[in-house]
Amino acid sequence: MMRKWVVILVVLCLIFTVFSASHLLAAQKKGVVIGVNVEAVDNPFFQSMVKFQENIAKELDFELVVTSADGKADKQIADIESLIARGVDGMIVAPISEPNGKKVIEICQRASTPVVIMCGWPGISPDDYRGKYYVAHAMGGSVEPGVAMGYDLANLLIDAGCRKIVAINGPHGHSPSEERHKGLMEALKEYPEVKLVKAEWGCWTREPAMRAMENLLAAYPSGEIDGVFCYNDGAAMGAIQALKNANRLKEVKVTGMDATPEAIEAIKRGELFASLGGHWMIGGFGLIVLYDYINDWKPVNKLLPMLAAMMLITEDNVYKYENQFLKKAPPFDIKSMSRTYNPDCIEDFTTKIEIH
Repeated sequence: MMRKWVVILVVLCLIFTVFSASHLLAAQKKGVVIGVNVEAVDNPFFQSMVKFQENIAKELDFELVVTSADGKADKQIADIESLIARGVDGMIVAPISEPNGKKVIEICQRASTPVVIMCGWPGISPDDYRGKYYVAHAMGGSVEPGVAMGYDLANLLIDAGCRKIVAINGPHGHSPSEERHKGLMEALKEYPEVKLVKAEWGCWTREPAMRAMENLLAAYPSGEIDGVFCYNDGAAMGAIQALKNANRLKEVKVTGMDATPEAIEAIKRGELFASLGGHWMIGGFGLIVLYDYINDWKPVNKLLPMLAAMMLITEDNVYKYENQFLKKAPPFDIKSMSRTYNPDCIEDFTTKIEIH
């Protein structure tokens, strides 16, 4: 009698296992297409992000359609409408500005298209949004991420002895740009002996930043600038070129943000003092959350903190960062991070990413 019950239990366990496996496979929708829209695909930061997202799409077996707003608000809206017309199952978008972010959410809500917002802040949290289709914000959290970035890099310059700092910022109204400058100013409040000589705005790519740095060098002779705080690595590369052309690079320390491949090479050459980056990976994590949502898994956390992915890159660890994150795909088991493939996943993207 006991043997009979054992056999029955074994059979039931096998049936349950087969049912669970078939249920999991059925939950993985086939032919999923997800759209991506970034601010500017020629920006090295977004190039790193898109490369990571393409790797995730390959691992999770769905199609990724990448579009670029090319820094134009109207083109971004046209791109979103085009993706919807194409029939994508969802999209992940880096809005050019807060107003554009709001428009993107509204368009997706009307079209019943799930959307994850990444990078720029759209003026509203997904926790507070009354609609259904604003799934998550990648780079959200309790702390304005750009403020922390700006604060940390400013302190790095100050700790290195810089006392006369110029800032080359992105555009006004762009939340990462505003936040990073705010972080710089918060750090300067703690050191009255450190002066912000001047801040230039609207310089989020190499050429405008180079022109801004040339103007600063013309206005402030040798000895009046010893630190350059740059909104991103593209701006830092422009500033470095202007400093090299004026034979003044040795007078100052330049910092950037995003830890792009170009910046990594500049650190190796001793031209860039430091870059803060790795947060391009949060765009990949947001993509996993969106894919899971399309497969009927609602996110555990609708705000995915960017600061978890931040790494400070200097001459001390530049080769380790390059080998670990740039020369090959970031060292993650993607399927184990997706609740579609791994229902027991706790969806924890907050663990600090470390350079080994």
